[in-house]
Amino acid sequence: MTFSSTDETTNDLADLVEDQAEQRALWNLACLLERELVEPFSPQYVELVEQARARLRDEGS
Repeated sequence: MTFSSTDETTNDLADLVEDQAEQRALWNLACLLERELVEPFSPQYVELVEQARARLRDEGS
């Protein structure tokens, strides 16, 4: 899994976190999600991401 706001080669989160411990926690979470998620392999992945974003946005955003 690659975070959309990271360097796609390294998953560098340096610009998003204040402490290396936060980066480690995000890497650990990403590893756990990779084992469970099948959606990234779906042909409809882009559509699924857009639907999820729409559900999570505040009203009027």
